[in-house]
Amino acid sequence: MNKLKLSQNLLYVGLGYSLFSYLYFLSSLLINRTESYNFGFWYISTIWVFPFLFVSAGLLFTYLRFQKNNIKANWGLLIVLLYVFITIIMSIVNIFRYWEYQDFNPINIIIRCLFYLSSFVIIYGVYLAVFESEDVKKLNQKRKDYQPSEELSEKEFLPTLILCLFLGGLGVHRFYSGKIGTGILMIITLGGFGIWVLVDFIMICIGSFRDIDGRIIKYQRVVTVAQNSSMGNAEELEKFAELKDKGVISEEEFNQKKEELLK
Repeated sequence: MNKLKLSQNLLYVGLGYSLFSYLYFLSSLLINRTESYNFGFWYISTIWVFPFLFVSAGLLFTYLRFQKNNIKANWGLLIVLLYVFITIIMSIVNIFRYWEYQDFNPINIIIRCLFYLSSFVIIYGVYLAVFESEDVKKLNQKRKDYQPSEELSEKEFLPTLILCLFLGGLGVHRFYSGKIGTGILMIITLGGFGIWVLVDFIMICIGSFRDIDGRIIKYQRVVTVAQNSSMGNAEELEKFAELKDKGVISEEEFNQKKEELLK
């Protein structure tokens, strides 16, 4: 089994079991609800909303990565990986924080241990998909050979500037220029706490910002090239010359028309 296939199987198994364990512990908590627990908005969000959102997102990114061969889905898998790390830490903290309320039922202990195991399965699966697969290695080699060019980008200057000005904290201008990975990082860091956005805005203004292919996104003055009037005059003069040769107009009339056209 190659690393890509192994990564796919690990992620589906790990994320699938995580979904099952969340459902199990939530149902157990609701059945054995005690007044000691605070069932406020934040508590419900941390045990219900966030886990299901991130696990569902993980399954979606796994599908895009392997079934659709979309390497950019790796960035989504990295975000899910970050959430898995946070979940492990919070889960361990809550065990000690609510030690007196813990249910030491053997089934619960087994399911919790398998949950931790599934988290490490997800971590290893993401590692294989992001760093060890052949398609990613080929892409990294291509990036090493990549050299920025002075060629102008097809992306327009004004939309890039406006997106950076108003939605820079969400990295929308980077999504527009094709830089999906750094766009996601800007969402996570809220535009690098404002500093990254400011740097990008300055670079766009001075014409140093580049798209995903290394081409410059620069203001280009729209120059309307008027039709060369001298070419039209030359054609008209040629017609008068033919009329003069045929005797339709005199030499004097031809010279007069010539002077008018050449003014």
